[in-house]
Amino acid sequence: MFKKISSLIEYIGWLYKTQNELQKYNQGSIFRISKIRKNKNNEVVLHIKVINKLDVFLRKPSEIVANDYLLEGFSKKDIRMITYLATQELHKPTHKITSHHHDDELDKIAFTLTKKDGKTYNMTADQVSQDKELINKLSQQDAHRIGYQLAIEQMILENNLMKKL
Repeated sequence: MFKKISSLIEYIGWLYKTQNELQKYNQGSIFRISKIRKNKNNEVVLHIKVINKLDVFLRKPSEIVANDYLLEGFSKKDIRMITYLATQELHKPTHKITSHHHDDELDKIAFTLTKKDGKTYNMTADQVSQDKELINKLSQQDAHRIGYQLAIEQMILENNLMKKL
């Protein structure tokens, strides 16, 4: 009699565990965000844990959003977090001012702009201000710095013209 009750309890426990696993699978949750961190390039990286396994892998939010299989494997709350982080990546500036120097040939300040991939460009404030796409790829502070320098150069040019007249 004790063996039958013990077997029945064991069977009910197995059935409960199996039902929970199936329910998780049916809800689409096979992955879970275990940690969010930034890598050496200041990019957000997610530590993804496979539920009921010891497997953990790393992905950027934009990579997860681009992969339907991965995205469908997360809970709704995780999908909301992943989508939020992916959109934050889109709004980050891709170019930044790393230095500036006086260009003797043009008699203007030249800025060194660096792209995320490491490429650098030397451009004057006037050249940067004429490239609308480039301005949109800069942070607000860098775009303000370009506009401020352009205004200073314009005032100097106007003062020089006034002196000549």
